[in-house]
Amino acid sequence: MKDIRKKCFAAALAVICFACCIQRGTLTAAAEGIERIGGGYAASGQIDGKGFSAELFDASNGLPTSDANCVLGSSDGYIWIGGYSGIIRYNGSSFERLDTSGGLTSGRYIFEDSRKRIWVATNDNGVVVLQGENSWHFTYKDGLTSSSFRSFAEDASGNIIRGSTAGLSYVDPDMNLHLIKDERLDDERILRLESDSAGRVYGVTRNGKVFSIDSAKISSCYEGKDLGVESVSTLMADKDNPGKVYMCTVPGTLYYGNFGDSVDKMEVLADLP
Repeated sequence: MKDIRKKCFAAALAVICFACCIQRGTLTAAAEGIERIGGGYAASGQIDGKGFSAELFDASNGLPTSDANCVLGSSDGYIWIGGYSGIIRYNGSSFERLDTSGGLTSGRYIFEDSRKRIWVATNDNGVVVLQGENSWHFTYKDGLTSSSFRSFAEDASGNIIRGSTAGLSYVDPDMNLHLIKDERLDDERILRLESDSAGRVYGVTRNGKVFSIDSAKISSCYEGKDLGVESVSTLMADKDNPGKVYMCTVPGTLYYGNFGDSVDKMEVLADLP
């Protein structure tokens, strides 16, 4: 029961963290006079007097499968859906399941980089990169320590940092693969990667470690006890303030402040009983 409660706390705090980021971003946008248009802004309360509609898609009305691990809206207007049955692309009117022969099997995370390339983390078949008619497939044959990936982030140099169930790697702008070796993280399951506006990458592991990456190397790594908490469940970079993060902890507190600071130096945004 305790483990289930912790997972519920983590999920709830992730939503709160997202909402807090929206609120801070809304204030900035309002100050800068940015116009907000779209149902997503209406749903999140960022524009007043506007409604939105929602439609559920599943295997009964066009979606090839009813499971979805991740969703991405890419800059070209497509909706990408990753599930255990593969990768599905939606153009606004129809769903297309992509050919699995190029490695697009079970999808766990989908990411678009600054070059408009789509990166797909699979659960059992490495990483697939798509750009127009071109594709790249990175597997254990290329030296990866795991075939199961969970997250991506892009750093200041255009390197794509990749988190797997057994440590970290990155692909440089020329599409060359490199491992990021660090004994503190080599055996860790990397759950989340996030970059800030300065291109610094932050991450969190299943065991609650948090770390930062600069110049494709681990620049800092902390366990929960180093920060004054039992464990960290997830984190999010503040895109407007480099170096600052939202951090959710076990058993259930959301903090905001400088990455690496102990929680007694951070602002408490939410505290669940």
